[in-house]
Amino acid sequence: MRAWFYQMLVGFLVSALIQAPVMAAPAAGFAAPIGVVLQSDQAQMGSETAANGASVFDGDGLNTGGTGSVNLRFGASQAFLPPNSSAVFHQSLHGFGADLTGGTIVLSAAQGETFHLVADGAQIRPGTSQPTVAQVTKVSSTELLLSSRKGVLEVAVESEIKSIPEGTSYRMMIQPPDPADPQVTRAGGRNRVVWVLIFGAAVGTTVAVVLALLSPCKPQ
Repeated sequence: MRAWFYQMLVGFLVSALIQAPVMAAPAAGFAAPIGVVLQSDQAQMGSETAANGASVFDGDGLNTGGTGSVNLRFGASQAFLPPNSSAVFHQSLHGFGADLTGGTIVLSAAQGETFHLVADGAQIRPGTSQPTVAQVTKVSSTELLLSSRKGVLEVAVESEIKSIPEGTSYRMMIQPPDPADPQVTRAGGRNRVVWVLIFGAAVGTTVAVVLALLSPCKPQ
């Protein structure tokens, strides 16, 4: 009887050791969340309300409507959407990605992390590995307002790269080629990007408070 018991015990242990790696492995096709909703006020995630603590997955879209807002965390970095704003979020190496589809987004990248924002065809990311805080507003399909509140921003658009130093704001306008301009042929018919430095750019009260909260140099 005792020998039979030990044989059963050994068989059970061997079976458990064989099955353990299989059970520990994630199910095929399982998608891990890329972020979490820290605080939501009347914001929508897809067709549902974005609840505090909800997971954010690759491809999730968030919309704040006319009176809502939402604050998201991706690792040690964050993103904030004030009212009348919308974006689709994506997984990205060492950080997160987002497509700004309307309104304003405030992005915070902690040291060693990054963000990759796409808006009006422009690709916006931190220019260094240092902490970065940026604010981007989509004015129209051809115009953006870009502000670097901390760190340097790198903006790639229409085959050119623009650096935005800390503490500066620019209006970026994309102008289609004018067929009547003789320089168009020489330039290959590409769109023209116009950069206008904005002095004393105003920041909304809500966004200004969030900029302070998102600053990577402050404890979370």
